[in-house]
Amino acid sequence: ALDDELGQAHTALGFSKAHFDYDWLAAKREYQRGIELDPNSTDAHLFYSNSYLSPLGRHDEAISEMKRAIELDPLSPPIQSFLGRTYIWARRYNEARAQPLYCIEINPNFALNHERLSHLDAQLGDFEDAVTEDAKARQFSGEEPAKVAAEERALRQALVSGGDARVLAETSGARRRQGESAGGIRQRLRPRRHPCRTGREIPGSRLARKSLR
Repeated sequence: ALDDELGQAHTALGFSKAHFDYDWLAAKREYQRGIELDPNSTDAHLFYSNSYLSPLGRHDEAISEMKRAIELDPLSPPIQSFLGRTYIWARRYNEARAQPLYCIEINPNFALNHERLSHLDAQLGDFEDAVTEDAKARQFSGEEPAKVAAEERALRQALVSGGDARVLAETSGARRRQGESAGGIRQRLRPRRHPCRTGREIPGSRLARKSLR
């Protein structure tokens, strides 16, 4: 049985209700109860922002929750980085660019910051920089350098040619991609949809908002 006085348990339940059940009323209730019981929990503020407020289009509140999480743990690279993603969802692109750049100054080898910046560059149509940041993200994630370099060369060739690219990754264990179009490259570099989104019910849509009334 759920310990009604344990904030962490309510936060975990809120995550489940949002990501798996798409039960927005229950998610809101559990997240708010988690914060009420443990207002200094960075996880509670982060996931309330990420898994409830952002999907429902309440971006200013989502950003405020992320800033509160940063106040509680200002040295956390993931939390600092996630504020950048929250700005992207809010379409506040100047701040979305400034935040990962700030994070990179603090921790230049943290892969997620470069991934966030790559996604933003791709979303804004700056695919050259997106490829650069994508390669850095994969490098700092520990991928084999030769594989990263080969993939980066192929991506740049595809973008320059505007046609097909053939990735000849001859390194050990590397998979072979053949005939990937420039359009495919662009699609692969674009940010993923919000993790709560499904084809059946898109958070922030009228259907999702209706369930909160």
